[in-house]
Amino acid sequence: GNFVRDLRKIFEDNKEVSTHAIEMPAGELITQVMSELRGRNLDERKETYKNLRIRDQRQWYAGKAKLNRDLARRWFVALVVVNIAALGAAILRIEFPSVDHWPTDIFVAAAASLMGWVQSKRFHELSSSYALTTHEILLLAAMMPPDNSEEKFSSFVGDAENAFSREHTQWRARRDVA
Repeated sequence: GNFVRDLRKIFEDNKEVSTHAIEMPAGELITQVMSELRGRNLDERKETYKNLRIRDQRQWYAGKAKLNRDLARRWFVALVVVNIAALGAAILRIEFPSVDHWPTDIFVAAAASLMGWVQSKRFHELSSSYALTTHEILLLAAMMPPDNSEEKFSSFVGDAENAFSREHTQWRARRDVA
């Protein structure tokens, strides 16, 4: 019904994905586990969605936020170290002008390269984006309808999946620009 229709729309909206797929997975589009889950009562489905989808997405985005924050710090430290080395080499070059070769230019070039790398990867921006999405997911989880209304839960899942899809779309756009 609606699930198959929604899957078809997702596929049609993301046809470029299939151009990158080397091998399509074998098997059914709707698995036995999915059918069994759909046959369970609403409370079980809500708990499963909360534990296996929302928590998984929150953990993934939180992990990506931390990874990019750590990478931003590491590359910044490397940039500072190389700049200090360039400054040190420049000072030594002034102090000892009789020495013909100093690695000052190499350090300056390395610093410029590191700066370009850090700017192109935008680790800090990605960390902030992933952290914001993590917070949005936490808020989303708190908004799960407490009552046993199929319609409200279905609407909630649609909103949640749209939020996940929106972040994925933004990620694709950032990746395509970089």
